Amino acid sequence: YWEQSSKLTLHWIRSAAKEKHTKALEALAECYVYGIGVTPDYKKALSFYQKAAELGSKVGKKKTAKLQKLKIRFTTLLNKIRNI
Repeated sequence: YWEQSSKLTLHWIRSAAKEKHTKALEALAECYVYGIGVTPDYKKALSFYQKAAELGSKVGKKKTAKLQKLKIRFTTLLNKIRNI
């Protein structure tokens, strides 16, 4: 039951996100961050947060900045590991 319910919920979130509803874009981004109904994908999450931010979402702006900082930290750490 849960799997069917989450697929239906995700369907409606995606539909609303296509219509540029900022809360739906934020919710879809969260799904990709935490792997709720989808495979976790930070690039997709960032993309949906950025779209929400472009539409004026304060949450979208905040989460975009946070994910971009995490990406920079990750890249820096990865480069340090490569140079060991």
